[in-house]
Amino acid sequence: QAVDAYARQLGADSPDADNLVKQVAQVQSKAASLWESFNQVRANRNPGDTPARHLSKLEKASQQLQKTLFRESDIIKDRLKLREQEIDREIEARFMQSSNDAGEVRAVLRNMETVAERTAAVMAAIDEGDASVLAAVISGKPVTTGIDAKYVKTLREYGEKKQAADLTAKKQQIKKASDLLVNIIDETITLQDKAIGTPEVRAQFEQQALEADNAALNFSRLLGANND
Repeated sequence: QAVDAYARQLGADSPDADNLVKQVAQVQSKAASLWESFNQVRANRNPGDTPARHLSKLEKASQQLQKTLFRESDIIKDRLKLREQEIDREIEARFMQSSNDAGEVRAVLRNMETVAERTAAVMAAIDEGDASVLAAVISGKPVTTGIDAKYVKTLREYGEKKQAADLTAKKQQIKKASDLLVNIIDETITLQDKAIGTPEVRAQFEQQALEADNAALNFSRLLGANND
């Protein structure tokens, strides 16, 4: 129900927020409104309805609510995934710059005595704003640089923080929005399941309704027999 809190958590209340992040906040707001409306249906049972019929109405309302949320969330979920991939490509573009001396850079690194020296040299270049050294490492195989893949990953992450902090922040925001979107659906379903009762309770009401119908039918038959 904390719509404003969710929006602040995502940063959706910022003018610079990604449009998709704002859409996720809107889905959360709509989920809260739908839940409130659904809860009103749950709390206000028609006096003419049996418990079983009331639960049947709730189950139908629950399915309609979920259908609405699933339709909207699926569309946004796909867009969030594409946006994350787009940001990854933007980050990649900052490092994978074409360089005429990439081979020479790799040779220099390979000729250093230790991995620590090689990684320190790459980090120093990153600190100086030179992306070409990291690009040479990323585009080359470990055997050409003397830097194992696990260290390349660490260097890549360091480079992202130093030279693509803005894009990394956007990616984290998109990821947070994706996680929240999943939580919205999961929590809504959990709340609804609690509201309409367990399958065992619903089955019990259905059995009671069937027994009541059979009793009424048997009573009618007895009345008919006595009248004859």
